[in-house]
Amino acid sequence: MMLIPAHIRTEFDRIEQLEEPLALLGPIGAVREWLRESELRAIREASDQGESLSRIGDALGTDKQNIHQKLRSTRKARGITGPEFDGVISRTLRFWLWWWSQPERSPSGAEEKGRDPAAEAAKVRAELEARDAAGLLRTPIDPVRDPRRRKS
Repeated sequence: MMLIPAHIRTEFDRIEQLEEPLALLGPIGAVREWLRESELRAIREASDQGESLSRIGDALGTDKQNIHQKLRSTRKARGITGPEFDGVISRTLRFWLWWWSQPERSPSGAEEKGRDPAAEAAKVRAELEARDAAGLLRTPIDPVRDPRRRKS
């Protein structure tokens, strides 16, 4: 069973409430990114469990070459500081850093589930810094700027 994270449910709510097309782009992008990562994770897990690329492609309505390409993209995003970051793209790490860095986060919060926001932000920052040192980031690390908003 796949659980939809609270922050994604919030983005769905924003999509339902907003009417201005430009304002919709931020929440739509966040949901799209989460769905993309969820799909890639499911593809990787199905492949790791022995499913053929053809069967995975059939389930997605595409061909095995497309699935092979998607698998290659997930294998590239290896966590440098820990396996919990395997398959997580840098854009998502930037969002996590921003989210954990928000002043309203606390270990007693419903979404935090007892985790210390400062410690979580430090782990994500360490992964981003390791990727930056390895030359894998194109833009600087900025925990203050909401990564869902594009530069204008």
